[in-house]
Amino acid sequence: MLGKRLKGPEVYTDVRHEVLEDFRMAQEEVRLGDLRKRFAVEINPEILKTVNSSGSN
Repeated sequence: MLGKRLKGPEVYTDVRHEVLEDFRMAQEEVRLGDLRKRFAVEINPEILKTVNSSGSN
């Protein structure tokens, strides 16, 4: 990290963006975890073959 080392931010607005970003990331992880518990992902191998082969034509 560049710059001077501080004991803490001088004002809350100095770190507001970082705090909000951390909060959003934590909330997203919770939501995704809940969705993964509620809904199972099923992959149809036949359809997957058509998806993978369509890009090489």
